[in-house]
This record gives sequence, C-alpha cells and structure tokens, in this order.
Amino acid sequence: MATIKEVAQRAGVSIATISRYFRGTAKVSAETAKKIRRVTQEMGYTPDFYASALKTAQSQFVCCLIPSIKNLFINSIAESLKNYIKSYKYNIMLALTYNDPEIQQKYVQTFLSLRASAFLYIPDSRLTQDYEVINKNHIYSLQLFLDIDKNVDSLTIDDTYGTEIAVDHFIKKGYDDVVMIDYANENFFKYRTKGFINAYEKRGMLPPYANMIALNSNTSLESAVSGIMDKYPHPAILAVSNEVGMEVIRQVYERGMKFKEDVSLIIYDDMEIAELMNITCVGHNKAEITNCITEMMLDGIKNTGNGKQKKTEKRVLLPFLIERDSV
Repeated sequence: MATIKEVAQRAGVSIATISRYFRGTAKVSAETAKKIRRVTQEMGYTPDFYASALKTAQSQFVCCLIPSIKNLFINSIAESLKNYIKSYKYNIMLALTYNDPEIQQKYVQTFLSLRASAFLYIPDSRLTQDYEVINKNHIYSLQLFLDIDKNVDSLTIDDTYGTEIAVDHFIKKGYDDVVMIDYANENFFKYRTKGFINAYEKRGMLPPYANMIALNSNTSLESAVSGIMDKYPHPAILAVSNEVGMEVIRQVYERGMKFKEDVSLIIYDDMEIAELMNITCVGHNKAEITNCITEMMLDGIKNTGNGKQKKTEKRVLLPFLIERDSV
C-alpha cells in the first residue's frame, strides 16, 4: 500500500497537508482537496488512523453502540448526531449490537484499540464489566436514555412523565381502559408502568394493571395487537415504540377500521408516518437531544483523562404530547 509520503510527493503537497485533509483539523482549499482525492484513489491510499491514535493517545472517533436498526427514534438521533459533530472535527462510528453481549464485548475492545475519544451507549445491565473497562482506560463515556451507572454521565428522557401524559390524555377523552404495549425491557418498562399507574391514581381511579402488556420472546407482536383488537369494542392503545405503532396501524387498515372512530392510538416518538396519518404522539425535541449529547461529550473529552476528575453529570429531558386526531 502507498505511504503518506508517496501520496504527498505525487500530489505536490506536504505530508502535513495530507494529514490535515484526512483529519479535517484545518481547512484545505477545494483545489488541493480535489487533487488529494484523485491521487489517493489512483494509489489506493488509506490513512492509518490507528497508528495516528497511538501517537496522540486519542483518535477523532466517537464510538456509539446502538442495539437495533428497528428503533427509528434512536436511528434518527444517531444520524443527526453524526452530522452535527462533524463541525467539531469528530467522526462517529456506529455499531449494531443486536442486544448480543458477545457482539458488544467485541465492539468495546475494538473501540479501545482505536483510542476512541468518547464512548456513547445505551447501557445494558448485563454488561457493566465492559463499561468499566472503558472507564478504566480514561475514555469519556455517556449513557444514553438509561442511567444504570451512577458514576457515569447520562442523558435520559423522563419516560415516566411521557407515559403519564399519554395515558392522561386518553382518560380526559373518556377512555378509562387504556392498553399499553411495550417490550419487556427491565429498565424502560418499569418507568413506563409507573407513569401508566400515576395517570390513573392522580385522578382517583384504579389502574387496569392487566392492560400493561410487556412483549417477550414468547409473545409475538402481531398476536398481542390482534388480541387487543378482538377484545375491546373501541381499543385505546399506547404503543410505546415505533415498531408497535406500525403493527397497530397495519392491523387497523387490514380490518378496514378508522382511527378515532374505531381505534384510538398514541405512539411514542414523532415518526414521519405519524405526522402524515395525523396520529397523536409522545414527542421529543431531537435538536435538543443532539445538542445536549454534543455539549456533554465535548466537555467530557476535555475533562477526562490526564489525571482530571470530572464531576458526574445527569441530564433529564421532558417529552411532550403532540395532539393530533387519532384519539
């Protein structure tokens, strides 16, 4: 493979200019950038970021673990973050874990070998030892949407409040038998059930505990939604994920039903399809989330390592109800 020195000689620029171009740490003229791109393509040159990281003890990579591509909200945040932090000369590396501990462990080791500048992750209580390895290597870590480690920074959304305002909206509209469908995640689900119960108890009503449905490997989403459709003459459904929401929408149309007239629905996260179909949502300010992650990350990178002791920061953002015409 060609070396950076050979690329610089053929392009007629300095090695430092080639380095600046690939790192994005300083502006390179459009003409020079075009020349460097052409030469690197011709010579098949690829920069060795690992070797560079060894020299500086840190790369410009921000590593982010996400569990699945199915969660459109998390994906949209990751996409927004990727574009936003480019202006700060960082590149985000996304890794899909599929909730598999072995896959996640391998990614953690990879991130360490890359001398990542920061580590963003949705924590899993089964993998605390992996996260401890990151912290021991003095890499800034930020927990997203869950706060499992009290000694690590976190940015969370108040899921208890989000569920409470959604269920309360149903109750105000005259539905006292709301059904919540969620996945049986031990961390998220407990906060959402608390919000579900709060909404009823604050109005002096007995919560329908059996209506808090937690999907697991033994319960298919299709059959769970179908069972609700068959059981209630006019179901009032809180779909606590875009995947659940899409299944409800699919079955409503397959059955020839109409929202508000036959089925009332509130979805977590303001997806494009929710806006197009006029469906009420529990919304989140994506720009605020992206800004908070970036602020915390930049401050964390600056104040982590080299003997620095950063005070742990916990930020909690409030969701809000986007009222449309599905309830």
